[in-house]
Amino acid sequence: MSGRGRGEINYASEEEGTARLREPYYNSSSLIARVYQVWPGNNTFFCGGRIMMGPGPTSCLVTLTIILAPSSIFYASTIQSLAEHNQDANAVEWFTGCMLVWLLYTFWRTAVCDPGVIPRRAGYDDPRLKKLLPPSQGVVYNGRVVTLKYCITCNIYRPPRCSHCKICDNCVDKFDHHCPWVGNCIGRRNYRWFLLFTFSSAFFAVVVSATCVYAMLLEG
Repeated sequence: MSGRGRGEINYASEEEGTARLREPYYNSSSLIARVYQVWPGNNTFFCGGRIMMGPGPTSCLVTLTIILAPSSIFYASTIQSLAEHNQDANAVEWFTGCMLVWLLYTFWRTAVCDPGVIPRRAGYDDPRLKKLLPPSQGVVYNGRVVTLKYCITCNIYRPPRCSHCKICDNCVDKFDHHCPWVGNCIGRRNYRWFLLFTFSSAFFAVVVSATCVYAMLLEG
């Protein structure tokens, strides 16, 4: 070690030092876990963590069935009825088809989008230390005192309009509610998509219902 700076490592040979520098931190890839694999909440992940859903993805299948089953009957019967009466069935089919694609897209973005989950913080192992933390604290925001409540599950002081979802077991920023139809929380990052999905589904239902009534009148 003589002649070397303090803090340098003296390997037996230059080749050994180069080999150790190239050596990965973990010899086995099974020891390396991605974030979704150790996620503390109740969310369900697919495609290697690229798709994040709520704890009940089966509810999405139920919603898709409710959307696609009546739509299939509509295209199989109502559109054919309009075509038999020499009506412009192609225009109706094209318009409602575009609406259906947009409806499914907004549903997909609402269901698989991160609603605004706030990452958890490492807590204290000793429960006596947790009792020393104040249940709330006040901060000044835009000249006003805002009270931040402490979440004992996520170990954070929740910002304004943030709530802890008991179903997903996460603190969600600007939490609105947990929607069972999409199986996900509605928060800051997917609230707009949820509104678009709601309005699109209502408008699609009105158009399909009106078209069915018109076809029934043609049948006489």
